[in-house]
Amino acid sequence: MSSTLTLREWLRAGPFSLVLSQGFFVFPALVGALLAIEECLQDDGAPPRPLRSAIHAVSGSSSGALVAAFVAAGHDLASLPSVVRGLDAREIVAVDFRGGGLVSGRATADALRRRLGAVAMRDCPTPVGVSAFDLASRRLVAIGGDQDLAAAVVASSCVPLLFAPQRLAGGRLVTDLAFFLDAGGARALPSAPKSGRVLSVCCDDWNLRRLSRVEGAVTLSLRHIARVAPWAVATLGDRALREARLATRAACDRPLEQRRGGELGVDARGPSSDRHLLFVLLLLVGLLCLKLS
Repeated sequence: MSSTLTLREWLRAGPFSLVLSQGFFVFPALVGALLAIEECLQDDGAPPRPLRSAIHAVSGSSSGALVAAFVAAGHDLASLPSVVRGLDAREIVAVDFRGGGLVSGRATADALRRRLGAVAMRDCPTPVGVSAFDLASRRLVAIGGDQDLAAAVVASSCVPLLFAPQRLAGGRLVTDLAFFLDAGGARALPSAPKSGRVLSVCCDDWNLRRLSRVEGAVTLSLRHIARVAPWAVATLGDRALREARLATRAACDRPLEQRRGGELGVDARGPSSDRHLLFVLLLLVGLLCLKLS
């Protein structure tokens, strides 16, 4: 069943909270989608309106936490493509075998801090929350408050075995189990506007809809977007960003459809095909090469 309301019309109807899904290195695709959403907010002849002016609060898990952090810290979306192109594989996945994983996360946090700025989460212009799995209590927790923003992003993104568990301020030891527990990225959302409006941007290529579904949200589902490997963020990341941006532009003028759970949503389909197994094999070979180089 379809609604007569398009995604563009929904976006322009008032403030909303934004939730961003997990997915392995999908942050370029999420950035591309947000750039197109920002374009959708613009009225003909009106002054430019940044996306952050429409966002009540933002949250994310894993890769979604990374993009949520830049949005919450007040960075212009137009500056993020150059951030994506400038990321170096040895900053993101600095293999050192310390702390119980291939990557300790220290270099990753330092690289993010240089780009985000050293800022506590509570000081962000837009309220932000990210999720991670607490190994002591064995439950998903929302990270916020006085936690360092860059450290929180790494904590939400530390995929087990690849990244070591991260110790947050206060001593809590956490890891990333977002695929199972917070695929949609909504469990740490600080709040929603009084209208209850929430937009979920989900990378469906990496998520099962029954796990990533955000109750009550309008969902933009990114599908068939180029995969991104850690050692090729500058090239494949740029491609994923462009594909997601073009796909979201096209989706903005399609009517929202009612999905199985009753929520409204629309698909943004890119041109890339699904090759999960091949991608994972190439990923493992690439990580080995990074270690040996």
